[in-house]
Amino acid sequence: MTGAQTAGNVTRLPTAAPRKVNQRWNRETRAAREKLQSETPWKGEGLSPIDRRIRQQAKDILAIKKTPAFFIATAILDSLDRDTQDRILTKLLAGVGAGAPDACRHAAAFVQSVVSDYGERYYLLRAMEALQEEGRS
Repeated sequence: MTGAQTAGNVTRLPTAAPRKVNQRWNRETRAAREKLQSETPWKGEGLSPIDRRIRQQAKDILAIKKTPAFFIATAILDSLDRDTQDRILTKLLAGVGAGAPDACRHAAAFVQSVVSDYGERYYLLRAMEALQEEGRS
């Protein structure tokens, strides 16, 4: 057998796949999807729940006024061991869950950013930069 030639004894099995592949996104479904996306009241980026949480955390941190007391509290928080940081975060999150004022939510977001790992801090910084960029435009 060479190139385009086939053996004469080849038979098509009854369980063989059809020759035409069913396209998942043909013209009609693609047009319907684009119409639905253009008519949605939630335009813009589709954010995952994690991205929405990080974006809210970034908004909360950016809302904090950067006073000398803030920088002193930051230095103290950085010098504490991880267990103490976790206990502080737990108390702040309990206040947020109980409907405490926005200042408690802002403080919890900040402590959460200090306690977070490298990857979470990276995404948080990217979200903060995006929010600041949106504020400039």
